[in-house]
Amino acid sequence: MLKKILYKLHLSQIAYVIEKCFLRKRQLCSIFADEALRYLQGFEKDCGSSCICKHDIKDADCDLEIIVPCYNVETYVAECLDSILSQKTKYSFFVTIVNDGSTDGTEKILKKYEERNNVKIIKQENKGLSGARNTAIAQAHGHYLMFVDSDDMLLPGAIESLMSLAEKTDADIVDSGHIRFADRSKKGVKNRVKSFLYDFMQRPQVLSYNENSSGVTGYPWGKVLKKELFHRVEFPKGYWFEDTLVWMILEPMCKRKATTNAVTFLYRMNPSSISHTANGKLKSIDTLYVTLQLLRDREKLNIEFNQSQYDMLLQQMRNNYCRLLSLNQQIRQAVFIIESDIISRTFSRWNTNNPSVRPIQDILRSKDYCLFDLWCKWH
Repeated sequence: MLKKILYKLHLSQIAYVIEKCFLRKRQLCSIFADEALRYLQGFEKDCGSSCICKHDIKDADCDLEIIVPCYNVETYVAECLDSILSQKTKYSFFVTIVNDGSTDGTEKILKKYEERNNVKIIKQENKGLSGARNTAIAQAHGHYLMFVDSDDMLLPGAIESLMSLAEKTDADIVDSGHIRFADRSKKGVKNRVKSFLYDFMQRPQVLSYNENSSGVTGYPWGKVLKKELFHRVEFPKGYWFEDTLVWMILEPMCKRKATTNAVTFLYRMNPSSISHTANGKLKSIDTLYVTLQLLRDREKLNIEFNQSQYDMLLQQMRNNYCRLLSLNQQIRQAVFIIESDIISRTFSRWNTNNPSVRPIQDILRSKDYCLFDLWCKWH
């Protein structure tokens, strides 16, 4: 709680500097990255799933195809689909729903939508979120694709805002703002009060209007993407945090990016999502593995880094640390050793002047784990 208060008051950097003065324990990593990787593999194996594939791109017969993966979402899915199908827009859109092996009442709810002429329901055995998205991508027939998870919603005018900018700019990707909201499916006064307070504190995350943007957010949702981007790639299967694909692979493949200042997306803070249930689970080490795999895939696809992408990689390394906070220090230190090796060797000629990630770069190069641990604590 103290950390959050200091951060809101812009005092976290001061707290970091003060505590750094009293930091006596300095731990310079001495083991090699390959040893650290073997150590992590002893806890959780890397599935080694590449994002590289080959899809036959079908001719487009609609402006936008919206892909909705569904797995045991009987509580949310009707609200999600209604928010999509009620969109008023001059653009033609099609909704592909993938029932990914649901065992609850999801299938029964989906049957209510199967007669609509712009809806297709695909039923398959459970393949996970990536597998569900990839199934729809493989047979996609929209000019642009959009991903909407089955517990989220589109705001009125979402399709019109995104597609009008896509038509105007011919951008490969168009991004938009969003707002997060609390899940209200749990009963009880305590849960209702928590939900009310969460929603009260939220503010829309608005992007600047830009017809030729230098970058977009790293989420797959809240944006439209040209189908051709997926000709050679898909979401890596078997990993948690597979959405890393967006900024590491898809975004640098885009020749033109655009952002609208419209808020189009409602993102539900679902307590049963991976981001909320990963705490303490060894599978969280996937956050490093998927980063390493996509770095290898970038090289095979001849995708080069630019300054913005390098800064994003540094931020990714900070995110990786935060996702592993509930695991033991030895695991976090092993991840730090591997990331330190990447920055010191692969990116030895790169430097950033971005004040929000410059300390990450400098500490990784110093190989001082304790200092990195302290910096992440306050930032």
